[in-house]
Amino acid sequence: MKTAVSKILPLCLAVGTIAAFADESVSQVSRYKEGETGASADTADFGRRNSPVVSFSVRAGLHDWKDSRFVDKSWGAQGEMRFAFPETPLDIVLRGHYATVDYEDTHSTYANAYQYRGTRVSEIDVVQYYNAEQSAFGGSLQLQWNFAREELVNPYVAAGGMYEKSEFHSDYLRTRNGLMTYKWLATSWSDSYRGRIDEDDDGWAFVGRLGTEIAPSPFYLRLEMSWVSELYDDDAQAEFGAIAGVEATENARFDVAGTYFSDWKEYYISAGLTLSF
Repeated sequence: MKTAVSKILPLCLAVGTIAAFADESVSQVSRYKEGETGASADTADFGRRNSPVVSFSVRAGLHDWKDSRFVDKSWGAQGEMRFAFPETPLDIVLRGHYATVDYEDTHSTYANAYQYRGTRVSEIDVVQYYNAEQSAFGGSLQLQWNFAREELVNPYVAAGGMYEKSEFHSDYLRTRNGLMTYKWLATSWSDSYRGRIDEDDDGWAFVGRLGTEIAPSPFYLRLEMSWVSELYDDDAQAEFGAIAGVEATENARFDVAGTYFSDWKEYYISAGLTLSF
């Protein structure tokens, strides 16, 4: 009897050890998706796991021009909505922007003098502008192709259309002074006129974009360069953009961004929030 027990006991211990090892192996595998190994799943934690289907961002901050003159104050806002088509590399991207500018009071002076049949005529034309303000709003709709949406680095291309409308309003006072002299005779005159300037313009343009997203969680970086065709009566130009962010929660990210248009010498520097679902 003792001999039988001494033979059976080691066999039971061996079976128990094998079962425990198998159970531990199953529990380790069950933590990962089908087809993943432990090493690949751990590595995925350093980048994006699953891209959101819908994301929405809004930012506000400084708007200005590189060579701006007589600008009193200016600010701008930008927004973006992105919808990803599941199981495809395609996104629909809708972007919008708004800017408002208040100008300092300014004036322009035009002077002219000429001779007419022995009479000398001198004229001075002064125009004072005040309460001048300008605004612009618009946006773009693009189809975006992602080359590696689920990877740490995602290059992409996009193409679509852009629309913008600008408005300018100002009050002005125009004063004209003149002097006519003929030998020893002289006469002068002066008149003034108050008026209002209301101008607006709009246009459409084609936009093509190249960019890269880099997403080492919890950080996010996007760099892109765009070609914008003629809009208004301006030449085609380049648009440069960058956005950097850090995740606050699984579905929210704080962002800072910058945008620059090469021909207009116009830029936005903004900060805001991105929500994704």
